[in-house]
Amino acid sequence: MGKTEKGRKNMIQEIELSKLKIHPKNVRKTYNGIDELAESIKVQGILQNLSVVPDPEEAETFLVVIGNRRLLAARKAGLKTAPCSVTEMEEKQQASVMLLENMQRNDLTVYEEATGFQLCLDLGMTEAELSQETGLSKRTIKHRTKLLALDQEVFEKKASEGATIFDFTKLERIKDVSRRNKVMQFIGTDNFARELQNAVCEETCEKNKKEFRKHLASFAKEITGQDDVDCSFVRWYSFSGDKPEVPEDMESSQYYFKEDGNGVFLYKEIEVTEEARARNAEQERQREEKALQRAKFEELGKSLFKIRKEFFLDKTRNQLTIEKCQRFIAILLLRGSTLSWKDKEDEKATKYGFCNMNMGLFSELLGVEKEKLHLDDVLKMVDKKAAPVLEKILYSTLEVGTDIRLKSWDMEYARDMKTELLYEFLMEMGYRLSDDEKMLLDGTHPYYKAEEQMAEAA
Repeated sequence: MGKTEKGRKNMIQEIELSKLKIHPKNVRKTYNGIDELAESIKVQGILQNLSVVPDPEEAETFLVVIGNRRLLAARKAGLKTAPCSVTEMEEKQQASVMLLENMQRNDLTVYEEATGFQLCLDLGMTEAELSQETGLSKRTIKHRTKLLALDQEVFEKKASEGATIFDFTKLERIKDVSRRNKVMQFIGTDNFARELQNAVCEETCEKNKKEFRKHLASFAKEITGQDDVDCSFVRWYSFSGDKPEVPEDMESSQYYFKEDGNGVFLYKEIEVTEEARARNAEQERQREEKALQRAKFEELGKSLFKIRKEFFLDKTRNQLTIEKCQRFIAILLLRGSTLSWKDKEDEKATKYGFCNMNMGLFSELLGVEKEKLHLDDVLKMVDKKAAPVLEKILYSTLEVGTDIRLKSWDMEYARDMKTELLYEFLMEMGYRLSDDEKMLLDGTHPYYKAEEQMAEAA
């Protein structure tokens, strides 16, 4: 019997598999490649000893600290015994060894990592000790353990499905934990980014609501319904947007506001006769509904742009290579240029057309007059310039379709090739269309339907 470098007793012996147990506090909950390892063990045997400790709750049995995967594979291979290094370790040390051994394999899920850190802390290790053992900063360790405030069942499920630390980090944009849990269920789906943005918008509305109402009260009176006073509709304002400007005629005119969901209606007092009131009531209602639809459509457009922007910047910073960027720019510019020309084979259109893209930014970055700007210049620049400049070039191309040009002034669906090209470009980069975006692109969004119904009613 010898001693390890940390003073633990160390003894090698063959132990029956029936007396070996998966350690109950092992952070790893799933084991991959058991079948392949079992086949290897059948041919070569177990090449590396298992590290075990005596089970404090059952005599003559042992808990596997290192080698749980080998234990499962050995059972599958039909072995009766396994070579084991029997050691003596404190519970805190057992947890630390298991955590570090599994982290070295680089395939722990975010959930397993978080629970492993928390277990070590619960057993008496400090964040400083964990930092020294793992090589991770105390901030990173604290950040991981904070994730355990999420719904444990959903957190574990999403992590096992492949959700990364970056997915869970995005949830921190949401302050309320219950909201985080609700949005977390969409991780890995096409609607995750949209649900995340909705939740952030809701919290922004709630945060701004009190200040927003205080501002309105400085020049307008609150009403519960439009029928309470004789007034005409001015505009609907979202609590997540800009505050209404103070009217220039506030001293001579009376204004009113009415809260509605995530925003308010603003009205202006008018003088009307009974006859005019009866005649204009329905028209005013329709104008109000139509304006509200437009406002919500615009809010949706802004929200989706934020999602596209965040996706694009993440891709640019973390994944896109110079070669990919060059190809994407070429495709976008070459294909986009043909949209403005009847003859798609026109060499001049293909080579020099930029389809209303931000030529000013291109020319500024290149130091070339807009009239002399060629596609070749842009592609050469992609090869030579640093990442920040590349990001600006790529982002300038994404400004096409920023406001989702899918409607006429009257809210009628209108197919827009530039916007479709934008989404095609993003999807080639891995972007996933939300349900809202799918319906906007094919003209089936409820906002369009609502507009059609209002038109029919009128």
